[in-house]
Amino acid sequence: MNINKRTIIFISILFIISMLVFLLTKNYFPTTSNIFIAIFTSAFIVICTSLINYWHEKETFLNNLFFTGLYLNSSMEQIRQLIVHLDENSDLKKVEQNLSMHSNIIKNIITTTNFAQYSPFWENSKEAKLVTKIHSLYLQIEQTILPQITYITIAKNEIEIIELKQQKIIHPCACCNILPESRPNPQDCQNLKIYNDNITLLQGKLLQQKTYTNNLIKSLYSLIDNIQIDYIRTMDNIHSISKNKVRWDEALTANKENISKTIPEFVKNQICKDDDAL
Repeated sequence: MNINKRTIIFISILFIISMLVFLLTKNYFPTTSNIFIAIFTSAFIVICTSLINYWHEKETFLNNLFFTGLYLNSSMEQIRQLIVHLDENSDLKKVEQNLSMHSNIIKNIITTTNFAQYSPFWENSKEAKLVTKIHSLYLQIEQTILPQITYITIAKNEIEIIELKQQKIIHPCACCNILPESRPNPQDCQNLKIYNDNITLLQGKLLQQKTYTNNLIKSLYSLIDNIQIDYIRTMDNIHSISKNKVRWDEALTANKENISKTIPEFVKNQICKDDDAL
C-alpha cells in the first residue's frame, strides 16, 4: 500500500504540473504542448493503475484482518469458556496443554499480521485510527495474555517437580520389609519422623503451588474478558466501514454458539482428572 500511495501522490503532482504547463503553452508552443499531453496522459494511466493496486492491497489487508480476527477471537473465547467450566477435579496438566496450544495460535496470528502493510492517505481517518487501535490490542495481547499462559506453564512444571520429589521419598520402613501394622510410632523412630515431616512439607508446597496456578488461571480469565470486549467492539467498527459487518456478526454468533456447546463436553471428557493426574 505504501509504495502505491507514494506513487499516486508523486504522479498526481506530475499530472497537475504537466496539465498546467500544457494549458500555458498550447497556443504558443504546439510541439511542447504535445509532449505534455503525452506526459499527463501517461500520468493519468499510472494514477489509475496505482489506485486499483492500492485499493486491492487495502482490501486484502482488511480481509486478512477479518479472517485472522475470527481465529484470534475464537481462541480467546475457547480459553474463556474453558476456564469457566474448570473445577477442583480438572487436570491442570491438560488445562495447561490446551492453553499453550491456543497461545501458539494467537502468537502465530499476531506475528503474521503485517500492520506495516497498511498505509492510509489520511492518518486521522476513522479507519486508520481503528487499525491503530487493533494493532495496540494485538500488542496488549502479546504483552499480557501470552506471558500469563507462560507463567501458568511454569507453575504447572513446578507442580510436577514437587510431585516427583514426593515419589522419590522412600518410606524408611519399606527397606526393612516391615508390615504397615507393625511399623513403629513416628515418635519412636527418627527416620520415620523425618519422612513424615518431608511429606507434610511437600504436600503443603504442592497445595500452595496448585492454589497459585489456579489464581493465575483466574487472572488469565480477567485479562481475556477485558481485552476481548474491547477487541470485538473495535472489530465491529472497522468491519462496518469495510462492509463486512453482517458477515462478522454472523461468524461471531455461530462461533460462540459452537464453542458454548462443545467446551463443556470437552472439559468433561478431556480435562477431567484421572487417578494419576495432577
